[in-house]
Amino acid sequence: MTGAARSWIASVAGALALAAAADASPAESRTALEQKEALVRRLLTDSPAVQRIDASGNPQAQAFFRDARARHDEALRLMAAADNARAEQELNEALWLAGKARQLVPDPMLRAIELRFQNRGLARAIEALRDAYAAHLAKARGVAVESLAADPVVTRTRERLEQADALAASENVHEANAVLRGAERELMVAMTRALGSTTVHVSARFEQPADEYAYEAARRRGYFELLPIARVQLDPGREAIAAMERHVAASASWNERAEKLAARHEYPAALDAVRRSTAALQEALAAAGLVVPRETAAR
Repeated sequence: MTGAARSWIASVAGALALAAAADASPAESRTALEQKEALVRRLLTDSPAVQRIDASGNPQAQAFFRDARARHDEALRLMAAADNARAEQELNEALWLAGKARQLVPDPMLRAIELRFQNRGLARAIEALRDAYAAHLAKARGVAVESLAADPVVTRTRERLEQADALAASENVHEANAVLRGAERELMVAMTRALGSTTVHVSARFEQPADEYAYEAARRRGYFELLPIARVQLDPGREAIAAMERHVAASASWNERAEKLAARHEYPAALDAVRRSTAALQEALAAAGLVVPRETAAR
């Protein structure tokens, strides 16, 4: 990982950790504000990132960065006037704007890692959706799931997964992810047709709440399996690890609730809980420095 990427990760993670200072005493709040200002300043003066954005030719990224600097300047003025509450608002805006600028012009190495994580998550979601489709089709036909190995949709999905694997292995991860997104869309259409609906929804539809819950639980497991990889690949700092652990603990609590609700067949509440658990895992990955696009959850 480049020094720029590691600096960016540390800055974001530190800002996340400092957000917990809301209940601190006035003196502690001022110290936390000064620490946040230092983090934002470092973010805005990180030479490799600044040079990358300036040379990118991306007007939106450059505008975001200019606005971030203006927000930081205003925060400094407000801090000098002891208007800490408004200063913190300006620093939060500066942090968000700088982050958007860097996302539009990402560090090549960090972007490569993000694409790898997206690839893994997409593949897991497709496998779960394929299994749900096959299970429904087998039930409707009164046959074993294994007998559907030659079904056109199952076959096509297997081919697309193999194609994506080959592309990813040859370092064409962006193309691999495009193939996976196409496969996901095809499976959603097939699931809708299998359920006898003429309307194609943005998200997958399931005949039984238990099937939808199983799909969401599989999505959650996919993110959970990415956590140890994130710690090794992204090498987050102490503050980032602490933030990750908080989100993982929240995820575990929500998942425990989801499993208990599902055991009682209270699926609407169980689905809400398992999705909240997944969202917490996504936040944990974000704290490590990985921008994880939210997958489309079945509704």
